[in-house]
Amino acid sequence: MTHNIVTHKSKTVAVLLCLTLGSIGAHRFYLGHPWLACSWILLTIVCLASGAMVVITALLCIEALVLLFRSKAYYKRVEQVEVVT
Repeated sequence: MTHNIVTHKSKTVAVLLCLTLGSIGAHRFYLGHPWLACSWILLTIVCLASGAMVVITALLCIEALVLLFRSKAYYKRVEQVEVVT
């Protein structure tokens, strides 16, 4: 038998994480996208090495705006869990 587990994430928390800890992908970890979070970390390392932190700042501002205007459905996750009785 399977059950659906619905989790809701806060849009406000996601945007604030993006603006404060976005360079380490905290907002993507929070939303359940660990591979995208790792890509943010990698991008930050590359930008730090090349001295282009303006690029990462601009991308994070764009990312925060995208998160701000996403629909409520984007922040809702439905997972099916197998229940063993």
